[in-house]
Amino acid sequence: MEYLPIVFEDTNVYLPRWVIGAGSPHALIVAGVHGREHTGILVAFRLIERLRQLNVTGRVEVLPVANPLAYAAGARETPRDGLNLGESFGDAEPRSITQAMARVIGARAKSAAVILDLHAAGEARYLPHALFHRADDAQLAASAGLPFAILRTKTREGVRVGTLASMLTPQQHGLTLELGGGMTIHPDDVVLGLRAVRTILARQGFVADSPDELPPTPPARVYPSDPRNLIRATHAGAFYPTVALGASVKSGEELGLVVAFDHLEPVPLDAPMAGTVIYLRMRPGVASGETLAMIIP
Repeated sequence: MEYLPIVFEDTNVYLPRWVIGAGSPHALIVAGVHGREHTGILVAFRLIERLRQLNVTGRVEVLPVANPLAYAAGARETPRDGLNLGESFGDAEPRSITQAMARVIGARAKSAAVILDLHAAGEARYLPHALFHRADDAQLAASAGLPFAILRTKTREGVRVGTLASMLTPQQHGLTLELGGGMTIHPDDVVLGLRAVRTILARQGFVADSPDELPPTPPARVYPSDPRNLIRATHAGAFYPTVALGASVKSGEELGLVVAFDHLEPVPLDAPMAGTVIYLRMRPGVASGETLAMIIP
């Protein structure tokens, strides 16, 4: 292990970095872009342990805590400047510590044939899945073997996706992996996430095949557009889910109860469509407009 030093004005940051193997091809795996997304971070650390036991072809570079400042604060954004590292990648001259971190990480990505950006939900639990940002990466997304994969070019807020894996040259391939709960560790999410990353590396020729590889995601679950139906809070209040993550629901079926702070009366939250529940808010307190649940057909 070594540290990549980053200096901006009076702030010094040291990114921990592991490299297993040598030469080409080069795979870059990044986690902890958002400091509270612990599942991806733990998957990255477990992957380092696993790779040390394997014969690696080429080199696999792992940055398990891409934003140490946000990680220490348990925050999505960098406390020092309030910026989101995931939206800061680019070649412009850095004007903040977050942009300086993004530039250093981006430089590591330029030589990588494969880039995996590991994320997880914040105050919710997400059914693990792969996000691909170009149609050409649909096959790579399916190779992860997660329950589903989605082509995403915009965020929930409607702006361009800014994750590291979305900023690729035509010669590179990359994915963003959403690996379950962000602020709470669920062991089964970690196990599945580790298997998915290991499976991708095997299918890309970095490590040998193994019996624990996941079968590819079925074609019907690889979506060429974003089919998610986001259900948002209409008032500040509390949300109590009554269905399980991954449940199949009918249109009109109850997903949970919402208690608005202004009148304190429980109101059922019903599914607006039939499909699979892929996202559930786990922390009860919500602000108006925040996402409570997601369903895909």
